Amino acid sequence: MLHDITVLDASQSDAVTWLSGATTLGEVDIHSVKDMVNKLLARVKGQDRLRTLTIVGHGGRWGMYVGKDGLSLDTLRSHDRELRRLNSLFAPSATVELGGCFVGRDPEFVRRLSAIWYGVTVKAYSAGQRPLIPGNEGGERSCVRMRCAYSGRTFVDKMDEFLNLVQ
Repeated sequence: MLHDITVLDASQSDAVTWLSGATTLGEVDIHSVKDMVNKLLARVKGQDRLRTLTIVGHGGRWGMYVGKDGLSLDTLRSHDRELRRLNSLFAPSATVELGGCFVGRDPEFVRRLSAIWYGVTVKAYSAGQRPLIPGNEGGERSCVRMRCAYSGRTFVDKMDEFLNLVQ
């Protein structure tokens, strides 16, 4: 069985992470890189594999937070062993989506993370989020309206789907 799993930084509760959790069914709340790895290993067992792993946390041009841990070019080495524990979980065509602002602005960080996971496709936003204020949906500079390169959906699309499920 193939899994699409979203992990959500539970160490920093704010509007962006809350809304991400509210619009995702079955997300995994995480507090660190080690916590993320352990929870994914517990969830994906046997012959099951990850098709898509979405990591939602705050980011910047330097990298992103995975729980309390900041992942960047400077810290990847210290998390390398832990992150490699996920390699057995990825399906051959797996994709990891980094849901943090500006993470895609450092292509070397994205490439190195992909290399740790033996070439898994890693996609990242190059834009940043703005406050979720009605009428402030501004194009490319907002993750809220930015289309994911993998799914073709925006955050607003996910919210609409969630609201239709609830009704």
